[in-house]
Amino acid sequence: MTVLESQNVYYLWKFLPSTPAAVAFLLLFIVTTALHTCRMIKTKIWFCTVFVIDGFLIGYIGRCIAHNSTGTLMLFIQQNFFILLAPALFAASIYMVLGRITWSVRGERHSLIRTHWLTHAFVFGDVLSFMIQGVISFGLFIITAVIFQVRISKFTTAESYNNPDVPWKGNLYALYAMSVLVLIRSIFRAVEYSMGYDGYALAHAWTLYVFDSMPMASVMVVCFWRYRIQTAHQGNKRGVWGTGARSRGHSVLETHSITGIFAGFGSV
Repeated sequence: MTVLESQNVYYLWKFLPSTPAAVAFLLLFIVTTALHTCRMIKTKIWFCTVFVIDGFLIGYIGRCIAHNSTGTLMLFIQQNFFILLAPALFAASIYMVLGRITWSVRGERHSLIRTHWLTHAFVFGDVLSFMIQGVISFGLFIITAVIFQVRISKFTTAESYNNPDVPWKGNLYALYAMSVLVLIRSIFRAVEYSMGYDGYALAHAWTLYVFDSMPMASVMVVCFWRYRIQTAHQGNKRGVWGTGARSRGHSVLETHSITGIFAGFGSV
């Protein structure tokens, strides 16, 4: 019978890690990562690489092994580190999504933060608010996205007004869904941290799966759901991969068919 092991008389785990639960989530992340890898290669949407370099895979491999090695310090650190790190990378990609939506509808003037600085600003905010898992930064990001939608709806551009080639509303709704899921996870982590080592969250494994891993897996599913493979044949002079840069090869944008991000998320 497997029992908790101590590390120099100190117990790293407050519970015995469940192998079936860890394997189930490992398989879930393997499937979603494989799907994202195929789509990323076909659409060449390289800024979604963080969904492919999935820290959850390494984290849950560690969890699977940890069932019989609860006294191993490096294994404990490894699985915790990667499970904590992956959502931060997801958040960075979500920040980029808003910037690309803004570019796709030519709505830079309606953004509270210059498009060029959008991702940098919120990633920096995540770093500053790391101890509360980026709750404040992500909350401000959602507010920024909502204000952008209100402004672009009131003061439309040619690209945003009833244009089927620019499904920006559907993209924003997907962005909101992913943002709320990340925010739920961030709030859970902040509460877990505030409870301390002897708190309920760290003593019960189900809280991690329900409020951390499940929301992050859902983020990957929502993102993949909005994917739709579309090949553009001409680069756009504005560029979608950087401020003012010219897109090369197969671009998500083209002069006569601006599809924005994710190689043309599904139509609204």
